[in-house]
Amino acid sequence: MSHELIQVNRPFDEPASISKLDAGSDQEPHDERVYPQGSIGTDACVACHREQAATYSLTTHARAGRPIEQSNIAVEHSWDDERSGRRFEVRLSDDVMEHHEMIRLSDSVTVAHQAAKVSFEFGSGTHAHTYIFRDGAFACESPLTWYADGGNWNLSPGYDPLTRPSFDRQITIGCIYCHAGRVQIYNGNPNHFKIVEPSIGCERCHGPGAGHVDRYQHQSELERATKLSRDTESTLPSPESEPEFDVADLVVNPASLGRNESEAICAQCHLQGAVLVVAQGADLWDYRPGQLLAENRTDFQSQATSDGFRIVGHTEQMHASRCYQESSTLTCITCHDPHRHGNLVDLRAEYQRACLACHSDESCHVESAIRLEKVGNDCSSCHMPKRPTNVTHAALHDHRIAVHHESFELAGRRVPIDRMAESSVAGESAGTILFPILNSPEVSAKEKDRRWALATHHFYFNDLQKQTIAQDMKRAQAVLLRLHREGEPDADRDVALARDYFDAGMIGPAEQLAKAIMRTEFGQRDAVINATDILARIAMQQQDNAVALQHYDRLTKIRRVAGDHYLLGVCLINAGRTQESIEALLLSLRIDPLLELAHEQLAVLFEHHGDPTRGDAHRKALREIRSFRRSYPSTAP
Repeated sequence: MSHELIQVNRPFDEPASISKLDAGSDQEPHDERVYPQGSIGTDACVACHREQAATYSLTTHARAGRPIEQSNIAVEHSWDDERSGRRFEVRLSDDVMEHHEMIRLSDSVTVAHQAAKVSFEFGSGTHAHTYIFRDGAFACESPLTWYADGGNWNLSPGYDPLTRPSFDRQITIGCIYCHAGRVQIYNGNPNHFKIVEPSIGCERCHGPGAGHVDRYQHQSELERATKLSRDTESTLPSPESEPEFDVADLVVNPASLGRNESEAICAQCHLQGAVLVVAQGADLWDYRPGQLLAENRTDFQSQATSDGFRIVGHTEQMHASRCYQESSTLTCITCHDPHRHGNLVDLRAEYQRACLACHSDESCHVESAIRLEKVGNDCSSCHMPKRPTNVTHAALHDHRIAVHHESFELAGRRVPIDRMAESSVAGESAGTILFPILNSPEVSAKEKDRRWALATHHFYFNDLQKQTIAQDMKRAQAVLLRLHREGEPDADRDVALARDYFDAGMIGPAEQLAKAIMRTEFGQRDAVINATDILARIAMQQQDNAVALQHYDRLTKIRRVAGDHYLLGVCLINAGRTQESIEALLLSLRIDPLLELAHEQLAVLFEHHGDPTRGDAHRKALREIRSFRRSYPSTAP
């Protein structure tokens, strides 16, 4: 058992309808929607905007992703990670790329061997390519990434250091928001989606195009009808027959927007704090160009975060720049032309042009000859130096336009003593650990409180700086309780409160809130998934096996968590359904082959039902896993 290869991927399988998941349910039927809503795809833009499409197709945004069959990476690799006792391999054959992980107790003892055939490649390749594989209806991130720096493979962002088996990371529509242009989402479930357009297309910056195309198609038809009427003296359509067009259905030109609205288009991906919270009743994918970002969401940073220079902190860094603060026009597209960025022959000249729009060559305090010798007279090399980020193997330019340590060093000068302790970017706060990165006066005080309280809950529930944020949690709980008592529907708020009550041992209110969400919320949204989880835990506590079995059966279909399959297996054992329990427990090991409880249950089941050989295999696996954990304590559950 312990030496068997576990192939964790399965071909994409369209998720079951809600009615199939809930026999006898009176919920709405199967729902499929493409997001952003009202989008029709970049191909629809090309007919009228050929020149813009031709230049944009060469940019990094347009090369954001592709099916694995279109990958041009042909580098096999294998290496050992001595810190975690793992061996990784990338194997290539024809159009197939396989990623392998072997968790090893020693050179001769492999505790578990997992592999996946990857199906999709993210990234333009400027910095990296990251991969996903399909496990039926679920998409998962591979632990292996190809990095342009060095031209080879290493661990994916977030996997270093390794503490868990590497093929258990399910990704959601939130994960790929900045890596794909359009997605099809099933039943509102963030875990069930299909990529419809792999590139970051026109509509992510200009807005959904369906209304725009309809308007101009109608205009063309009207022009043709006008010409025909002149030729034949026929009657034109009456004005009453013309369709009405809502301004919200039309696309925008970012260059014609105000600075904050234009910047929001870039910030939807190039601003990322410690956690974000969407507006009440909204989804991340509901943002449309032309809006202020705060109309859709708030990004929070943590006072306690010490993750260094972040890979997607461009907006936050730019706002800390004196150049930005003293200008009313400086923004992202001052330096970056999104229709040409990434395919310009001389980026230095383009950036130099932007700087010299406000500064003069003579205003630099470093002699021209030194600038030419050291950095080719490139302003950005000194004033926006390239730095390592919080993502291993990736370095980006610091968007704080300033005189940095590197500015002195590149000029061959000593860093002044008063500049030796350069501070990092910080935001305003009201004495709490989490604070909003952007000021948002257009958001009501009540909505600001709601978003902060939910962000604090997210941090706490996910064990992010839990001790540090514990005092803020008390205030956050009080805020959500106050908002709940005001009576306005809000499933995200209520499911957080239900979790608070459950953790406090107050089962009655927790169950009441969770059941209310199940009655009122459509489909399989986050709030519904989390409410189902709470109801399953309550049923297990109350030893109501039939109800717990129902909830865990549902959870295994709407999210990919090893613990759900394990607890379903326990419920099936209690129900006397032995074969089904074995299948559920084995599925838990496909996701997490180091799950000791599952091995224990399977060993007992096989021994008691006449298959001692398989029972012994799980006993052996259990011994190896425990020995492995002693050798590598960071992998302890």
